[in-house]
Amino acid sequence: MLATNSHHIHLAESTYARLLPSLDILCPFGFHRMPEGDFTGEEAATVLQQLCNNAGFHLWMDLYVFDFAPDGALIPRSINGLISDLTRFPNFETIICYQFPGLLNSPRMSIRPGGDPTIQLFLAYQHYLNETKSLKK
Repeated sequence: MLATNSHHIHLAESTYARLLPSLDILCPFGFHRMPEGDFTGEEAATVLQQLCNNAGFHLWMDLYVFDFAPDGALIPRSINGLISDLTRFPNFETIICYQFPGLLNSPRMSIRPGGDPTIQLFLAYQHYLNETKSLKK
């Protein structure tokens, strides 16, 4: 598995074409924060899916649960941002979550790095999962 940035794919398509046959899974990240003038997240996902199809392997998403504060520190993303990524990219076979400790914390943890915002995100995500499961029944 290789986790690459989803930005500026158009500049690296030939590199991807040479690299992908050596992988089983491509797991890019950053679709929610595409740079100005680049593909949209959906366009980038479509291009990567085609590259993966051509190479005969899997496309997963590396979903980040953080944003950057103005000072560069990592802070929990909004639950709406996470839900948007989970629902707007249907072509990903699997979505995995990457998070640093202190960004998504259970209220049952005895140590809670990141404080209340990380617990609020955890509870909101848990609520989303429970709602999604009940809709599937």
